Amino acid sequence: MNITTNRKPRFLLDWHDLTERERKEFDYIDEPEANGSARFFRYMGRAYDTHEFTRSPVKGWDGCAADSYFSGVVIKFVRDERIVVGTYYS
Repeated sequence: MNITTNRKPRFLLDWHDLTERERKEFDYIDEPEANGSARFFRYMGRAYDTHEFTRSPVKGWDGCAADSYFSGVVIKFVRDERIVVGTYYS
C-alpha cells in the first residue's frame, strides 16, 4: 500500500468553522450536537468528519475512509487537536 502525505499537522475544526455548504454535507449531525467538538478537517478541497473514519489496518495510522476499492484517506491523531492526513492507494 502506498501512502502520500506532507506529514504536517493540521488543526481540527469546529462546526462553526465550516461553511454553510459544508454543513449541509453533514446533514446527519444536529448543530447542538456538533458545537464545541473539534472533529472536522479540510483536505484537498473537501471537508471531512473524523467520525466517518474507521480503524485503520495501515500501521501507524489511526483511521481510514475509502474513496474507492483501491484508494482513500488516512488520518493520524497527534497532539493538541491536530491530525496528519494522507491518501492511500494500492
